[in-house]
Amino acid sequence: MRIQWFGHSAFEITSSDTRILLDPFISNNPVCSTAVEEFEPDVICVTHGHADHLGDAMEIAERTGALLIANHELSVFFSRQGLESTGMNIGGTISIDGIGIRMVDAKHSSDIDFTEEVTSGGSACGFIIETPEGRVYHAGDTGLFSDMRDVIGEIYRP
Repeated sequence: MRIQWFGHSAFEITSSDTRILLDPFISNNPVCSTAVEEFEPDVICVTHGHADHLGDAMEIAERTGALLIANHELSVFFSRQGLESTGMNIGGTISIDGIGIRMVDAKHSSDIDFTEEVTSGGSACGFIIETPEGRVYHAGDTGLFSDMRDVIGEIYRP
């Protein structure tokens, strides 16, 4: 498993031939020196609707055909833009190419705040990515809360 950080909360996890892009805030990210056109993910996971996490997810998904994974409300928003997406709720799991992606709770707001009218982006979340090489917890923008230890740490053990 290879994990690469692109600044802020943007990461790419590569396992075998599968690339998972997390919170792709790329083009307006002052720390990221990689051009948005260089990303070729299979899957894009978005933890919440704020522009500094959703970032370039839609542009990358439209160009590459990557599957967008997010909470239900963001998934509906993506689908209305003509993008392939899978909506999940906290505790939900999806398997893609032998990699498990589990949605876990987070404590943060999630409004879609970059459109003309601010709309609900559902509940913020984190993701546990389980590959044959190990598990990774992507917390997104959460504040510290007890489930990080009691549920995520003790049960899922990333």
